[in-house]
Amino acid sequence: MRIFKPNIKRLQARQDFAALVECLNDKNESIRQKASMALVEMGKPAIESLISTLSKGSEQTKKYVFEILGEIGDPSAVERIIAGLNDMGAGIPIVAINTLNKLDPNWRDRESVQKLVYSILEMIGDFEDDDELDYRDLIYDDLIRIGKPVIGPMILHIPSISLTLMDEYFETLEAIDPLWTDSQEAREKIPNLIEMLSNQSLNRIAIIYLLGMIKDPQAIPPLMDILNTKGGISYPMRVKDGRAPSYTYIYISYTTMALQALENIDSKLLQDPQVLELIPSLIDQLYSEYPLVIRDAIVALEKIKDPRSIRPLIGLLDNESEFVKLNAYSALKKVTGEDFGINVLKWQKWLDQTA
Repeated sequence: MRIFKPNIKRLQARQDFAALVECLNDKNESIRQKASMALVEMGKPAIESLISTLSKGSEQTKKYVFEILGEIGDPSAVERIIAGLNDMGAGIPIVAINTLNKLDPNWRDRESVQKLVYSILEMIGDFEDDDELDYRDLIYDDLIRIGKPVIGPMILHIPSISLTLMDEYFETLEAIDPLWTDSQEAREKIPNLIEMLSNQSLNRIAIIYLLGMIKDPQAIPPLMDILNTKGGISYPMRVKDGRAPSYTYIYISYTTMALQALENIDSKLLQDPQVLELIPSLIDQLYSEYPLVIRDAIVALEKIKDPRSIRPLIGLLDNESEFVKLNAYSALKKVTGEDFGINVLKWQKWLDQTA
């Protein structure tokens, strides 16, 4: 326990940076203020001691450190501040961003910021559980404060994350830039995403989805190539109902996701001969024993709107699964523009009359 107050002037005279930085956490506000002013007056020589505190100091100390660095005003400190943020973990304070803006308005363009962003993104993988959402929110707040330099790295990180986190990533990107899918940062990553499609260790459904969101014509040939790829992903989709999170399982095939992406880029692509060749195999999937697989084929046929799918879809209105019935009914309305409810006879009568 300290008995005497620290002599700030004496510490300043002997350039005891470490002791002055320690005073920034003193219970006495007057001592904190005097230590802060002393460190500002000492200027550039104090920078190293200040930055070394970022990885171990209290939140109060860090706040003072960033303010002091801003007052010292030495742009050469920017790289060391960015490196210091890397050592801090989640929770970049607003004052840190304000200090960087003050020292270098273009600090976000530095290569070291990209490294910082990737380091922050890697932390998310350690906190994927529902009860760790608060910590993830701290990380997302950090990314939002950094801003546009986050867009490119975040896009390329999505294929390696759990599908249950995708919505959180997209919400973060939208908070950074509501038009992020139209941004230069997004378009620049199209070649990377196309190359990643061949990597089966990554989430290719997420890659296809991103290509559809960004809507760059460069993606059309590889998406066409994906159409005949077998398989897909079954994943838990979080249901947000204001209570504890719950999940419902969704299956989506590479074919259906590629069709959705192509539709986003240009809906006319769904009438391409290569797409229409899929109809027989999609109709075959309607007779699967798995409702989720049937639903996936229904979604694909609903998008293509080919007349050949109408009769098989009507047949599904007698399916024992209510889930399948409702999806078939929804598809029939969109494919035909008609609505006869879940009444097989009425649908068949209409079809026979129009055939």
